[in-house]
Amino acid sequence: MFAEAKPDDKSDDDWRVLHHQACGFIRQWVDDNVLNHISEETHARTLWQKLEELYARKEGTNKMFLIKQLMNLRYREGAPVADHVKAFQGIINQLSSMGISFEDEVRALLLLGSLPDTWETLKVTLCNSAPNGVVTWNLVKIKVLNEEARRIAEKGNGSSHSEVLVTESRGRSMSRGPRKGAAESRSESRGKNSEVVRKRRKLRSKIVIVTVMLAALLLQLIRLLSLILKMKIMRVVLIPLSSRRSL
Repeated sequence: MFAEAKPDDKSDDDWRVLHHQACGFIRQWVDDNVLNHISEETHARTLWQKLEELYARKEGTNKMFLIKQLMNLRYREGAPVADHVKAFQGIINQLSSMGISFEDEVRALLLLGSLPDTWETLKVTLCNSAPNGVVTWNLVKIKVLNEEARRIAEKGNGSSHSEVLVTESRGRSMSRGPRKGAAESRSESRGKNSEVVRKRRKLRSKIVIVTVMLAALLLQLIRLLSLILKMKIMRVVLIPLSSRRSL
């Protein structure tokens, strides 16, 4: 990118002037908080190395941090679901501003994957009832918020009728024999449980695939960012050189 040795047709003074010009041009395009770190640099190569440390690595680290934060985001039972969705959307927006965007279905699956096992029934139901097996972000968000409202209402109704249920249970005999058809009921329950386990595994497989895709996308974006920065700095150095030669 930068010539390590001075060309034979350039004097020491000319070579020094070119580096000063390149450094001065680069400083025009950096933030004030970065300018303090490179204000004393007079060689384009060393200036570029510092910019790599301050920009390229920092940008890649920020992206990786946000991806990790997104993967580790989990809903805590009892907390408002709206706050969880807001935090999830905030991370998505930050990644989008850095050039990393997600398809609608991927966002929906990631949000479902951030819910605990107590929400498994809702997750399986949404995935199985989605048209063509494709869930959407708006659908998942609405269903999750509605599920929270249903649980709150159900909990309130359970509390209001607790005394009635206790009274009724006291009036019943505790020494009942097995109901007729209990064996058949247990058999049906085991069949339903097996189906739920199979659907859970299918949902988890989708989430794993999405995670692998995100990791590969992050690696490609980091490489692309590094290439773009190198191309920009090449233009910064080559334009002054070509202008001086034309003179």
